Amino acid sequence: MNLPIGFIALALLAAKLKLLKLRTEHRIDWLGAALLSAGITALVLITTWGGNEYDWGSPQILGLVPLAVVTLALFVPVERRAAEPIMPLGLFRNRNFTLISLESLATSISSVFWWAIPFAVVVPLLAAFIKEIPLRGGPEQAGDQGSGQGDDQDGAVRAPVPAALD
Repeated sequence: MNLPIGFIALALLAAKLKLLKLRTEHRIDWLGAALLSAGITALVLITTWGGNEYDWGSPQILGLVPLAVVTLALFVPVERRAAEPIMPLGLFRNRNFTLISLESLATSISSVFWWAIPFAVVVPLLAAFIKEIPLRGGPEQAGDQGSGQGDDQDGAVRAPVPAALD
């Protein structure tokens, strides 16, 4: 029932609504867009590749750091002089905008580290629970009484769970 009514309303709007068509010329800040894109891309590559694809001290990562710093530093004066900047720097004079921007940055940075909690704590505990490996001590403390489960005497390799929790 809603679709036919919606189509009728859309047809009436298209036929009867007359909006003013104001044509304005805009000047696109190509230099600001290029500098911002290059700086953000370099930051993303640093944080993505650093420690994974390349060592933190590798020439690739060490080359991206000055690229990010220089392009983002050049972005500020370019935006001050642009007729229609990509990001008007006057927004940062507004205390609410600045605080929300800083809070968003802090939240983004801290959320990256939350992935480590399940892997460092929950996964080893879950593995110990599933395999019935005692978390601390030997078989006596786990109530095993020498059946060989988790015992080093039968040649079994103990899981690294106790070391991860110490």
